[in-house]
Amino acid sequence: MKKLIFYIPLLLIFFISCKKDGPTQVPEAPFLLKGEMSAIYPYYNEVRAEVNLYWNDTSATENGFKIERKSDTSGFIVVGATRKNVTTYKDYELLVNKEYTYRISAYNDIGSSTTYSNEIKLVTAFFPKVTTKSVTDTSGISALCGGDIVDNGMAFVTMKGVVWSTSPKPTIDLPTKTEDGNDNKSYWSVISNLAENTKYYVRAYATNAGGTGYGNELSFTTNNINTNKGLMVFYPFAGNPKDSSGNGYHGVVTNATLYDDRFYRFNKSYKFDSYSSYITLPLVKLLNYKQQLTFAFWIYSDFQYPISPAGVFSHWTSIGNPTNSVGINIGINGSNAAKPYSVDVKMSGAGTATSESNVLTSWTWHSVIIVYDGLQLNPTNRLKLYIDGVDKGNFGNDYIPAFTNNIANTSIIGATTGINSNVKINYFKGAIDEFRIYNRIITSDEINFIAKH
Repeated sequence: MKKLIFYIPLLLIFFISCKKDGPTQVPEAPFLLKGEMSAIYPYYNEVRAEVNLYWNDTSATENGFKIERKSDTSGFIVVGATRKNVTTYKDYELLVNKEYTYRISAYNDIGSSTTYSNEIKLVTAFFPKVTTKSVTDTSGISALCGGDIVDNGMAFVTMKGVVWSTSPKPTIDLPTKTEDGNDNKSYWSVISNLAENTKYYVRAYATNAGGTGYGNELSFTTNNINTNKGLMVFYPFAGNPKDSSGNGYHGVVTNATLYDDRFYRFNKSYKFDSYSSYITLPLVKLLNYKQQLTFAFWIYSDFQYPISPAGVFSHWTSIGNPTNSVGINIGINGSNAAKPYSVDVKMSGAGTATSESNVLTSWTWHSVIIVYDGLQLNPTNRLKLYIDGVDKGNFGNDYIPAFTNNIANTSIIGATTGINSNVKINYFKGAIDEFRIYNRIITSDEINFIAKH
């Protein structure tokens, strides 16, 4: 009996001495989980992606870590695990162009951590690769740039354009950017609302589900050519008929449809159907007593339709009969006119001035600029025409008056008005873009600048 009593304490001492130290509670969760796309690779007849995950270990008692993943069609599931102190994981055979969410927990013999790491979202697509086009046609307020998408990153491009700033490395978080479509095509962008004699930095960008990629950074300095000076109205037709001059003369569209512009950008001009489409402008008495004016616009047409002249712009009032009409009508003559492919300007009921023939060609975007100088004593010198920046000479006649009071209550783009100002006639067929009216004669540098943009 004494021997048994002696051996029991010895056994207890033996078992206690042999017992290993172990955790007494679950481990702490990891933190600062991060991840990135690492590869896209062929997988049988498909394509798959892989991502790398990284995190920080805050626990000294974990046996390892569990990696959980979910997609938009499932809840979190455990997709893998690592051993103690291993804080990286590669997840593979993922679908391309898909968003996944990850989180990490730690575990030991007691159980799993009561919380998780932060969650991160990863899209299995690379950023697009894009290069920045050279900056050209710099003025005091704008410049022309663009980009070439080299690689879409295995995902659809959702937006592209350029972004600029007076500081280096501008990003799309800035409001100073263009949005030029959602395809992989090369593109041009108009950089606008710049300050004169100022240095800017610009980068092309393209965005897909994986994020935004930027092109090489370029810099340029504006000059003192200011095509906003004296601008009464400006309709860039960038998806809508709004006036961008800041004067608030917004248009209202009737049956005209958005169309490509001369840079092949979608929905950046308006197309007119030759029988029912026009844009109404609230320019009541805007041109009253203006002694000097400049009208500038871009047109695209086949010029083969029978109506001549087809109306581009009308600011007109008929008082009783045509000979008492006042205002201005601007039209384009087609192939059947006495002077085909020419420009008409009518500024009184009895008089129409017509430019020389063949100043326009079919299916070509043309810059048309008409300068009106009511201070010229000789009426034949009161109108001057520029096509694509080229001086086509004076084309006034004895009926071109000095502009005085005009009670026109209707102004339209895409047609003209007859004896009754509410009746539209001479509808235009083709596209019109970037319609401007200035209260001054613009300079030759400004004419050349507008013709190049």
